[in-house]
Amino acid sequence: MAAKAITPCPVRGIGNRARSPLGWVRPAWIAVMLAGLPAVAHAARPGFRVAPEPAWVRPIAVPESSSVTADQVSGGAYLLLLDTQCNRVATPAEVYVHTAVSVVNERGVSDVSQITFQFDPIYEQLVLHRVVIHRGRSRIDHLDASRVKVLQRETDLAFKIYDGSYTALLVLDDVRPGDVIETSYSLIGQNPVMGGHFDTQWTMGWSQPVRHVHRRLLWPAGRPLMVHSSPDQQPVISKGPRAWDYTWDLESPRPITVDDYTPAWYDPFPRIHATDFRSWNEIARWGAALYGTTGPTELLRQRIDEIRRNHPVPEARALAAIRLVQEEIRYLGIELGERSQRPSDADQVLRQRFGDCKDKTLLLVTLLRALDLEARPAFVSSFRGPMLWGAEPSLMAFDHVIVRLDIPGHAYWIDPTLQAERGSTLSKLDVPDFDCALVLVDSTTGLVPVRRPPGADPLTVIRKTIDARRTDAPASLAVETCYRGRDANQLRYRLRGQSREKLSKGYLDFYARRYPAIERVEPPRITDNESENEITVREVYSIPRFWARDPRDGTMVAQFDAIEAVQPVPNGRAPQRTMPLALDFPAHVICTTRAVMPQGWSAPPDSVRLRDGAMRFRCVSTARRDTLLLYHEFESTRGHVTADASAEVVRDLEAADDAMGYST
Repeated sequence: MAAKAITPCPVRGIGNRARSPLGWVRPAWIAVMLAGLPAVAHAARPGFRVAPEPAWVRPIAVPESSSVTADQVSGGAYLLLLDTQCNRVATPAEVYVHTAVSVVNERGVSDVSQITFQFDPIYEQLVLHRVVIHRGRSRIDHLDASRVKVLQRETDLAFKIYDGSYTALLVLDDVRPGDVIETSYSLIGQNPVMGGHFDTQWTMGWSQPVRHVHRRLLWPAGRPLMVHSSPDQQPVISKGPRAWDYTWDLESPRPITVDDYTPAWYDPFPRIHATDFRSWNEIARWGAALYGTTGPTELLRQRIDEIRRNHPVPEARALAAIRLVQEEIRYLGIELGERSQRPSDADQVLRQRFGDCKDKTLLLVTLLRALDLEARPAFVSSFRGPMLWGAEPSLMAFDHVIVRLDIPGHAYWIDPTLQAERGSTLSKLDVPDFDCALVLVDSTTGLVPVRRPPGADPLTVIRKTIDARRTDAPASLAVETCYRGRDANQLRYRLRGQSREKLSKGYLDFYARRYPAIERVEPPRITDNESENEITVREVYSIPRFWARDPRDGTMVAQFDAIEAVQPVPNGRAPQRTMPLALDFPAHVICTTRAVMPQGWSAPPDSVRLRDGAMRFRCVSTARRDTLLLYHEFESTRGHVTADASAEVVRDLEAADDAMGYST
């Protein structure tokens, strides 16, 4: 009966969800291949122009042959050529993208016959150079400007983000299996909010075949640049008086097979990272300049004075400010131009009562500072946190921003985009598992750990009482479930979007998996203790035919399983596993069962204990005076294990799963 997970919001333009200038919208695997192109561009109005390739571009021919077979291809098409060239010497900066896709079958025809180029008209100019179909020895030109349609398509509406981007769409006629579709285009300019800084990543490994990869960067001579790539993918560097030319060429890289159930942060694909940020301090200072606060306006002053009057203690004032931003300011991002990374003014966010994570962070920081509390914004990654320790400084590492609140002796991490958080103290407020953060202050020198306070740890305690004393009548089942910490927050959030009737049916269906004839006696009763951040749900059921006759010997048997504590068991026993195994974390469930049994019933005591590097489990069964007592406790202690340890952990999880069942 897991509650809805809390998902951090994306931050357009800061990192992993930042739009790549590569405009092809192809099958998902090709989109992954082409991710990581540098974000540059400029234009005064929605539109495009057609022109030859720029003179600075190095021509790269489309490979004439490939050893790739149809059996190696997923999605009906694969890349013959991926050519990306970035000119940071030009003003404004330019990115040139040249691709060739080989169409293998009809599925590929369907997926690659519509070409799209995405651009932001506020600061980007799109220039189309070439759209050609190669068919045998024939070369068919398909770049007809009159057939290119410019559409406004908000690609991140699912995340409640509006960025004002446009899409140039060209639908190709008469595409056939065996064709090679070649395109090239340029994007010119750069988002001015970057202040001339450069930070990009290029993927150099894929799970699909690629024939030839060419990456090139022209960089001003004498200007510092940090370049990081794997030892076997070092660039060829040509140094001129005006520019340094970095080139990477890769022929037929071996596809990388990704194991199942890998952690979200794990990335097995090699990358090139190039940036002019020389340290985490430079990134922190760049970000701090975006989040400067000013004196509160009249509207802000009214809310600040209200908090002061109603809450005399600093911690209570902080909680009131947090509640205001989390609950009264809905999540919605209008991220046009510089607003992709620059937050809106705090007064504006409070007045309009909506904003994205950047806006909500600046508003909360403004409120807390006006209340004489020390608060700073901090960049985080919603899923790559564990990978950042020891990594080179990168702005693209981050896709979210939160608040660090310092009260003498304690540091608290606050995510202003969360909802349904409750608790009478800051020590009860949860923070997602970001693992580390970059605090945006001029004195920052590196990443710092992000840890949720112990009072926010998830814990679900289930107490079941079963009256099964009569084998010829229905048994009664009373369940009291107490959700605490993160589990309470998640259930509270879930209840806001789900009717009580639907919740009740969900609980009934859950138990019907074990007891198909189960009937609900009364609707669940829900009590929310907001000050302690505990939600209690009480359920009452009747279970006809609880006892059944064993056809083997005619005895009466019944099931007393702790199905509420059952944990997902990943398939981590693959003999060739080479990657870490993801586990459900954090999770802590305690389930106690008290069952009144028929007169004269008895059973010997039993217990199971399991502990390894990722979990601990305990199961105890005892019998006292016609009463069965069961205790099951499961706690995960980490979110992943190494490939070498995965088989042992899976065996323990399977053993714990088996011990959840009890029959008599």
